Amino acid sequence: MRTVDFHTGVGSRFTAVATGGPGATIVPVISGMAYPTGEHTFIVDPDDPLTPGFVLR
Repeated sequence: MRTVDFHTGVGSRFTAVATGGPGATIVPVISGMAYPTGEHTFIVDPDDPLTPGFVLR
């Protein structure tokens, strides 16, 4: 298990650790402090020929 510390340009810091899960899976564990800085609402126009337009994953 390896721990990596990240420091951002605005002075915040977070730590990431990759741990093993069942089988050959990797479970990332991220810790640090975060604050919501905004909110967005997506609205789909039913007449839009490209609906749904994009996929959020």
